[in-house]
Parts: sequence; C-alpha cells; structure tokens
Amino acid sequence: VEDKRALEIVSSSFKLEVGQFQVGLPWKYDRPSLPNNLELAERRLECLRKRFMKDNSLLQKYQAGMNRHLSKGYIIEASKGFDRDAVCWYIPHHPVINPEKPGKVRIVFDCAAVYQGFSL
Repeated sequence: VEDKRALEIVSSSFKLEVGQFQVGLPWKYDRPSLPNNLELAERRLECLRKRFMKDNSLLQKYQAGMNRHLSKGYIIEASKGFDRDAVCWYIPHHPVINPEKPGKVRIVFDCAAVYQGFSL
C-alpha cells in the first residue's frame, strides 16, 4: 500500500523543467504539519558566521560554493520580504572539509536536522 502511494505521488508530480527533473516528496502519510524551524536555521547560521569570522579562507570557499549552487538553480535566495511565518522548512547547511582533499569545501544541507521532534 505504501509503495503504491509513493509511486502515485512520484508519477503525478514528475515533470521536466529547463532540462531538470522535478518530483514531489513521497510522504508516508498526508503532508505533515511541520513547525516553523526558522529559529533553528538562524541559530545554525549564526554559528557559521562566527566560524567564518575566524577563517576568511573558509568563508571565501563557502561563498564560491553557494554561488555555484545559485547559478545552477539548486538553491534560491530568500527575498528580504519573505513571509517569516509561512509554512515551510528551512534546511540548515554547513561546510565539510575532507583532510584528504585540502582546499576543497563541500557544502552539506542537513535535511535530518530535528526541530521540536520533527525532521524531513
């Protein structure tokens, strides 16, 4: 039953836009009512800012990575007038540095972040 529901969601939401595939998330149940986790995302961002203040090189590499994500359309920038109370889920992000690949910074989006007992 769950597999059928997942297939229905995927097949009904599947589309190709500007050379990229888009598909809806196959929720196990109807769309959950998620709390507004803006507080969590802003707290994580503040920790990132403090880390960047100590390491300008990391900041530059991180900005370059985010700009690549923006230019490829993987992410979009929230407008200054965005509705802070809108129903959505903010995905925190952070850098990961592999000691085997010096100078390379990978940006990880933490979809497993938990807020008030909820996560994606």
